[in-house]
Amino acid sequence: MTTRTAMPHFLAFTTFQRCLFTCIALSASALISQGQQQEPAAAIYAQSELTSKHLITGEQTYLKINIQNASRGFRPSAPQIPNTAVNFASNRVAIDSRRRITHSFIYRIRPAKPGIYTVPPVSATGRAGQYSGQALSFEVRDPNELIKVPSGVAGQDVLIGWFPAKTKLYAGEQCPLTLKIYVPTQLRPSSWGLPESEKDNCLAWRFSAPTRDNLGEVFINKASYISAPFKTTLSGISPGKATFGPTRLSIVSRKLTIDPRRGNSISDVPLSISLPAIDFDILPLPPGAPAGFKGAIGKFNIAAESKKASIKDTDTVEVLLQVQGEGNLENIQAPQLTGKGWKIIDSSKITRGGERRLAQGAVTFRQILRPESSAASSKLPSTIPPYSLSFFNPDNQSYYTLTTAPIPISVTRTLDVSQVVENAVSKPIQSAAQRPEEMRDILGFIQHATSPRSQDAASMPNKLRQLLRSYWQLIPAFICLIILSIPIRKKIKAYQQNPSSKHQQKKALKDIADAPDTETFYRRAGGFIEQWLSPDDELNHILAERDQQCFSSDGPQQDLKQISAQRRQEITDSLKRHAKRSMMLLLACITGMTMIAADRLQAAQEALQGDTGPLLLTAQTALDKGQYQQAIALYLEDYPNPRQSPADILYNIGNCHYLLEQPGLAALPWRRALVQQSD
Repeated sequence: MTTRTAMPHFLAFTTFQRCLFTCIALSASALISQGQQQEPAAAIYAQSELTSKHLITGEQTYLKINIQNASRGFRPSAPQIPNTAVNFASNRVAIDSRRRITHSFIYRIRPAKPGIYTVPPVSATGRAGQYSGQALSFEVRDPNELIKVPSGVAGQDVLIGWFPAKTKLYAGEQCPLTLKIYVPTQLRPSSWGLPESEKDNCLAWRFSAPTRDNLGEVFINKASYISAPFKTTLSGISPGKATFGPTRLSIVSRKLTIDPRRGNSISDVPLSISLPAIDFDILPLPPGAPAGFKGAIGKFNIAAESKKASIKDTDTVEVLLQVQGEGNLENIQAPQLTGKGWKIIDSSKITRGGERRLAQGAVTFRQILRPESSAASSKLPSTIPPYSLSFFNPDNQSYYTLTTAPIPISVTRTLDVSQVVENAVSKPIQSAAQRPEEMRDILGFIQHATSPRSQDAASMPNKLRQLLRSYWQLIPAFICLIILSIPIRKKIKAYQQNPSSKHQQKKALKDIADAPDTETFYRRAGGFIEQWLSPDDELNHILAERDQQCFSSDGPQQDLKQISAQRRQEITDSLKRHAKRSMMLLLACITGMTMIAADRLQAAQEALQGDTGPLLLTAQTALDKGQYQQAIALYLEDYPNPRQSPADILYNIGNCHYLLEQPGLAALPWRRALVQQSD
């Protein structure tokens, strides 16, 4: 008898099916490769950074090389640094907020002698050519320069070191500041708090917590220490002396206790460490600042690009401005438009997210421009004027002004009113089904649009119908309130009929506090929770402690671990707090439902009033000033539900989106307006 092994149905292909599947896969791969080859080659970007630029002898740091748009499979070679061991650690792939893929290569660096070292620039190869980055430098100091700080544990001092990039700053200049903490390995630090520093005449971001990759191990005077870097960025406010600190830092140390009777136990002990302050000299900016200087300090490059190459004189164009470099990027203002002929409709700054605390990187601004209205005989602009940025370079104490190149753009004039009327008379009338040849532009905004509270008394039936559609939730809300009130009323009635229950709870809590030993305490606490309270995470934790102490089968009950007085008081206070909360929740439920119903009724009464819509008047003012984004927000505040918005309001919202270069968002309210009022 022949036995045949069953084959899964997804593997049971015939020869023809396998050949067909292979052909399809090869064709798809070829199409994808062809599509990738047709894409324009993106510029290569490479950036190198060190986890710590301030080390002591024997301490290691990590070199992180971030590369974008490099060749597939590219991996930079390990840098060659004298008197330094360099080894490859790992590689990672990340996607930022703009959907750019970044490949990161991490190398471990361990110098052997004090001094200043240089990491050679990284080179990358891609379809757009070859890119070479910038060199990095880091400093290695003698361990004897560190400051000893008592940790609170006898014989275990913590070593600290302040490593500012510079101690003399100009007012407004940003300076990277690193705090290095060296904790003896015997203290076994398990978690790190964030340093809290006092500040005098200076500003600083909150310190960044050390990650697992930033932690290192180093031997200082034949003793093992764990190093942790804390980084921030500091800037001075006004000329004079600035003080950063004293600084308070909390470290949790893991303590191992050996008991011959109960065995080994591990407990966390918080250590509070006080660190000395560090002083800075804040210098005034030298005279001779250019007229366009707005407080930018550092070294920057600027670039400007337009999203359109040709527009009409009634259209708007979006311009992206990017400032890249090192300095006070978070406080920098947008480059200024130097020429005339254009009006800035809207200007915004793209948020940098977690990169805001860094003094190096790029910041992007977005501006919406429109050609200024002028006479029909005047000449239309052919370019967007250059943008300029003035900044102060603290390295050579000089002012600079950067200017972008003019952006070519074609601006065509639309027909005036007389030409439109003449063309309309001379051309035959098109049928409704015939598509117009070209959509010129929006016709304009509807002045004094419909107010939601300015209808006259004749439309009261329509108001009532709208209110019934808007506030139909009141009916199920009242039904839920009635259903919930039944068990709540029974609970309150039972509590009133049995006034001794409150005294029973007080007596039970007193018995818990007076428990003679650990086992009795936990048994009484667990019984109180199960009888009177609804367990949550905190109470479940107490029950878990009760089960472990009283019902565990690991050993005899006479070896119970004695509960500390502090933990005993914490459990007692928690039970009292939860007992009070149980009755407060019942009252809060009734109060909350009553407030919801009252708010709904008040809103209905306000809707029936004949008041004028102040938000619409403000929206009209925003339209007159060209503040289209604010006008949209005011319209939506008055009409949060688009299904209940009048057609003229929807038309104005669509026009605002259109003028803000958002055609997709403009199409939706326009179509909704046509559905409500097709004419």
